Amino acid sequence: MTDHPRPVLGAALMLEGLQQHRGWILEKQRDLEIQDFFKAEVLDGDWQPLAGQVRRALDGHSGRIGIHGPFWGFKIDTHDPAVRAVVTRRLLQGLEVCEALRATQMVVHSPFTTWDQNNLDAFPHAREQLQERVHQTLGPVVKRAEAIGCELVIENIEDKEPRDRIGLAASFDSAAVQVSLDTGHAHYAHVSTGAPPVDFHIHLAGDALRHVHL
Repeated sequence: MTDHPRPVLGAALMLEGLQQHRGWILEKQRDLEIQDFFKAEVLDGDWQPLAGQVRRALDGHSGRIGIHGPFWGFKIDTHDPAVRAVVTRRLLQGLEVCEALRATQMVVHSPFTTWDQNNLDAFPHAREQLQERVHQTLGPVVKRAEAIGCELVIENIEDKEPRDRIGLAASFDSAAVQVSLDTGHAHYAHVSTGAPPVDFHIHLAGDALRHVHL
């Protein structure tokens, strides 16, 4: 039986963890997801000094860099136009951080809930309307991501049907919108709501799978 080389795992860390594990990260130039910039108070404050600290901690690092985008307090398929404007602004703020850190990925949370899985099909055109709301929210964000060479990767949260998220990403017809898989979230949905097991998510996503939380 042929031995296959194991992949070099990256890490999702805040600045403190990055500083603590810097030697381990640089040893194999591990990919990184920086997690300091998803809170509203950080994005609305002076985050440049924090970004500077992250850049200094990354001195000598040549692996790929991404960030976890903002997600607390909102969904990307919000019905309310006023709330939608806030969500768009938050995600654009996240891309400003990506530019400052030279990050090439930003994680965005899926809009699909357990309620959606059990109720969307009870209402005519509800799925199409959900997709349209996401396009209204993410339209300017996708354009900005394309302009700066950054991927938005949509992470499963409550998702029961992986095809929904994969189809949503594909609907943008943009290389800047792809798919993320959180294996823990997928296993939760498999056990709690009858979603398919983790490997189904991987096979169905195919080349659209660009990021994994393991």
